[in-house]
Amino acid sequence: MKKQIFPLIIFGMVALFLAITGCKKDEGSDDDSGSASTAEPSNPSPTPSDADGVLIAIETVTYQSQPFVGTIEIPIGLSVAVFPSLTNAFNDAGTVTCESTVLTKQNNNSYTSTPSQADPTGISFGSTIDWDVAGSTTVPAFNKGVSGAFPENLELTVANNDNVSTSMAFTLDTKNAITNADSVIFGVYGPDGALVVTATGSSHTFSAADMGTVGTGTGFVQVAAYRVAETETLGTGEVIYYLNEKVNTTIVNFQ
Repeated sequence: MKKQIFPLIIFGMVALFLAITGCKKDEGSDDDSGSASTAEPSNPSPTPSDADGVLIAIETVTYQSQPFVGTIEIPIGLSVAVFPSLTNAFNDAGTVTCESTVLTKQNNNSYTSTPSQADPTGISFGSTIDWDVAGSTTVPAFNKGVSGAFPENLELTVANNDNVSTSMAFTLDTKNAITNADSVIFGVYGPDGALVVTATGSSHTFSAADMGTVGTGTGFVQVAAYRVAETETLGTGEVIYYLNEKVNTTIVNFQ
């Protein structure tokens, strides 16, 4: 039976990604046009309802056209780990590493990695992704190597800095059919609100009524496709999910 998955959001990772790739938002106070700006959306972190642990390898991607080569995908590797708790936001799991990169534990006990100035492309994922959890009094220690296959074909039909009307229906879609994905999260993020839908396939149409709620000014559209690479039940009974996710976040102008 397919597990229900809730799109938990882990904050603080996309701002650096956008700065590196050049997708900066306009500063509202310096915008001569007076249009409003939108905070960059974070990478979704889907969390199955029965999960005791979710470990997510993430590639945030941009696409560039190269002479004689065509369009190439430029990935930045990130990772997230959470261990849901009935009493707190998340359980402490000790030190968590992904591909030998030590994740940073946040105040709510979520774990994240971000690119650094010395390593701007982040984690380089291979055919197998190695996870290691040191464990704590609430989470047992474990390690696992899982498939490194990611969803593919997330290049959007809407381009960076394109204008998007908020007075008519808007279809957020990719140029080619998304493959190797269990589900896709489609997001529209404007100055006045956000629209987020989880579906299958490679496109979703937001109605004119919905688009009218996001406001005008600088904003973002985002497609995040993910697959469950593996699940396991530890000897102590905890259910662990390993997800591979690819995210394309593009800046647009809502008019």
